[in-house]
Amino acid sequence: MAGEIRTDIDGRTLLRAMGGVCNLRATKGWREDAARITALLFDGLRYPADLTAARA
Repeated sequence: MAGEIRTDIDGRTLLRAMGGVCNLRATKGWREDAARITALLFDGLRYPADLTAARA
């Protein structure tokens, strides 16, 4: 349902993914990269992958 978060991802997995964002090195464009990666993570929490299409 809209507005719900996936149930197959636990807090530990999410924290590990966010830890990767926090470990970005301070190089040119790192803030923009962090913002894009964070948006990707949040989209992934809302919209799970369609694994049936990947197997075809």
